[in-house]
Amino acid sequence: MFPMIMSLCGNLMGFYISLQFLNIFFEKGEQKERFIRYIAFLAFFLFNSVVSLILNRPPLVLLSTSMAGIFLMTLTYRGKWKTRIIAALLVGGLHLVLEDVSYRLLIVLHSEYIIPLILAVTDLLFFLCMIVAKKIADQKRGQEIPLSEWLAVILIPGISIFFSAIVLDQCRDEKAAFLGGLCMVFLNLAVFYLLEHLKQLQQNRLELSLLEQENRAYENQLQELSAMEDSMKSLRHDIKNHLLVLQEMAGKHDFSNMDRYVESLNDMMEQSRPFSETGNVTVDSLLNIKLKAANHRLGIDPVLNLAIPSSLSIENHDLCIILGNLLDNGIEALEQCRNGYLGISMKADAGMLFLQIVNSYTGSLRKQGERFLTSKAASQEHGIGLNNVKKIVEKYHGEMHFKTEDNLFRAEILLYL
Repeated sequence: MFPMIMSLCGNLMGFYISLQFLNIFFEKGEQKERFIRYIAFLAFFLFNSVVSLILNRPPLVLLSTSMAGIFLMTLTYRGKWKTRIIAALLVGGLHLVLEDVSYRLLIVLHSEYIIPLILAVTDLLFFLCMIVAKKIADQKRGQEIPLSEWLAVILIPGISIFFSAIVLDQCRDEKAAFLGGLCMVFLNLAVFYLLEHLKQLQQNRLELSLLEQENRAYENQLQELSAMEDSMKSLRHDIKNHLLVLQEMAGKHDFSNMDRYVESLNDMMEQSRPFSETGNVTVDSLLNIKLKAANHRLGIDPVLNLAIPSSLSIENHDLCIILGNLLDNGIEALEQCRNGYLGISMKADAGMLFLQIVNSYTGSLRKQGERFLTSKAASQEHGIGLNNVKKIVEKYHGEMHFKTEDNLFRAEILLYL
């Protein structure tokens, strides 16, 4: 009875870690998909456990059934067939290899309770490989993994493996050794869950903070639009007075003062002239507000090349996030430059929207994967802003590229509308 319990517990832990491994290769999907996945996971666990207890399978058959089961579990994810096959081969093969490594390690250490401890050591090694692979994948996606997190990821499972292989072998019987090893596996899984949960909470807080900033930006846009409307009303009211003054000067043949007055009116009109006049309210509002502030604060004279219709097949909220984040990053980089350059191009044609923002920068940029690391103090919020841009680009099946050349940083977005 006890060997059967050990086998079931070992299989359960191994399959759970396999499921976490598959989450590295595929997106978790919606709640309904996750529910179906857990049902498939439970069914495969029960099938594999029953077959393991009834049949004494050779290693080759064990490897084949394990890979086949994991491959069937990949069918509950959305992904390419190539990725499914690679994931099944890697996860299934890795688990069997680690089981052999655990057995040989315990033999070398002259362990008395090899059978009970091999389950714990195998699952802990499997867990260590899974969490390291997950952190590497997160890093390639642009997340910054601090050294303290890497140390926790490696040391906690590593110490647990040492404790299971060395200390638990001193237990009075195999049941105590097995229960101790099982507790170590549960402890590692619990710590992993808590760390991921805390990290998700922190990211949610940062995203909420960013959303609040965007909402404040939208409020500022509305206030700016209201101010522009008031300015236009004032101009329409004042133009009558200006015409009366000009008419009076013309009647007196005071052409010199008349020229100076017209020039002053022209200067006033130029100062109140908006940067963007595409007819698209969202684009015009965002560009005019941000560029007006940048021009006043940094003396930037942006170069605009805009060819878009008054309405686009993209949600205004999505357009604000893309344009707002890229503009904020470009303007912030210009704070470190003298006589910096800022160019903005937007073109809509043949069901596509192309956006390019080019800005000067000083110093050197560090690159991590496909992501350029920011020099901003709030680098984590900056990263979340670009991640939000990336999500929207993926939503419209588009492309996002960043390039550097001659101290110019170029951000390019292509969306399919």
